[in-house]
Amino acid sequence: MKDNKTEQGRSMIEMLGVLAIIGIIAVSALAGYSQVMLKFRMMQTTNQILTLSDDIAQTYSWMKTYPDGSNETLKNDGIDIPESPFGGSYAVNVSKNEQRIVIKTCLPTQDVCDQLQAESSSWPNIKTSECNNSDGFCSDSYLFKVIFE
Repeated sequence: MKDNKTEQGRSMIEMLGVLAIIGIIAVSALAGYSQVMLKFRMMQTTNQILTLSDDIAQTYSWMKTYPDGSNETLKNDGIDIPESPFGGSYAVNVSKNEQRIVIKTCLPTQDVCDQLQAESSSWPNIKTSECNNSDGFCSDSYLFKVIFE
């Protein structure tokens, strides 16, 4: 007698192979997504810092001098200080005597801080920028400080 077996479904080995391929594709897509989000947050940080320094300069341009003050003084004068894309907030200090704006924020890694510092060299009106992790402002991350004139 002839045995006429028909194939019913897929074997467990074939299903595991398909799942392994899907897993590899998902991991590579997730790594790419993380890099894109990091670049997006860095771009947001750049835009926020430049906008903040611009807003401060424009707000006080009619006075021909900056006030001495920090975040509260600026908020009272109508300047919006946004939240950082990396979490936390910006610390802003304006110096009347030195006619400068200092903006600080915390970044997650030294690499991100270094990349932002390198990019900041082309920003307008910048005096200096620096990265460190010994300021006390950032407890478990890296401080990025930029000074505008």
